[in-house]
Amino acid sequence: MVEILERTILLTEKKGLPPISNFSQICRLVKWFFYLIKKGIFMKADVVIIGGGVIGASIARELSRYSLNIILIEKEDDVAMGTSKGNSGIIHAGYNADFKTLKGQLNIKSNPGFDKLCRDLKVRFKRIGSLVVGFNEQDLKRLRELKENGEKNGINNLEIIRGPKLFKLEPNLNPQAKYALYAPSAGIISPYKFT
Repeated sequence: MVEILERTILLTEKKGLPPISNFSQICRLVKWFFYLIKKGIFMKADVVIIGGGVIGASIARELSRYSLNIILIEKEDDVAMGTSKGNSGIIHAGYNADFKTLKGQLNIKSNPGFDKLCRDLKVRFKRIGSLVVGFNEQDLKRLRELKENGEKNGINNLEIIRGPKLFKLEPNLNPQAKYALYAPSAGIISPYKFT
């Protein structure tokens, strides 16, 4: 299989075609994967993690607490270059996650742990809160739904704010803003440094 992939890459290069970056990266990864198998390295691994983004690196960190041989494989030249690269860096409060789903449950459980985790990793993390802004009664209805959903998720510090308090929290808001759902537990982080 590696030979077929190598020949495909060489043929592409020979014909002067532009490199297919994802395809060539995958080929390099597969080639490296088979090299490691040939050398018997995977036979020594208890766990192989594919992907060096926020999730893959977090899994590797957690598993490193145990007596395991762990291999993390990343197809890019550096960590956090795939999906994690597009991450906004927002640590969500959890008001919009469906409380019936695993994602919703994990969002609520993981948010409070970011303070300690970031101290341990020496990564800057700041709880700046978040505002979901509304301009009319229809928006206010949606903000109430989000607040209710957040409360079902166990978030007790959500607040719908209006008037001067709204502009005190964020003076640069559109002057037409009338309401906002305020979630003080939301924060920001650098996904690159966190990885």
